[in-house]
Amino acid sequence: MARKIKIPNEHLKRYARQEQNRKLNVRTKRMYYLIVCEGEATEPNYFEGLKQDLPKGVLTAYQIDIEGTGRNTQSLVDEALRLKATYEKDTARPVDNLWIVFDRDNFAANDFNNAIHRCAKSRTVIGCAWSNEAFEL
Repeated sequence: MARKIKIPNEHLKRYARQEQNRKLNVRTKRMYYLIVCEGEATEPNYFEGLKQDLPKGVLTAYQIDIEGTGRNTQSLVDEALRLKATYEKDTARPVDNLWIVFDRDNFAANDFNNAIHRCAKSRTVIGCAWSNEAFEL
């Protein structure tokens, strides 16, 4: 009959602790944000400035792309969905968060409200942000 080898408890505890402390799947996934703006220059410049003010290390975990289009509220939603599909096809990675940003200019209230409702009801989750007319002044 084979002899059993007695392993001291301090060795058993050490090996048990090492297995419990081992971390698995700790690499964070890089999030991809796409912000589509109504203005061609003003809003993208603001967001680029905000990107520069972010703390160190944030842009290693997040990729933020900003697109300025000269579109109004309703067509901005369509353009955002088109750009999302283009970016996903070109980069072969999904866009994690899609945002549209537009001003509350003198558009018809119906167009403004419909754009917000389309963002809320779309199959792709679209964040919607708007500002008052000429807020930069």
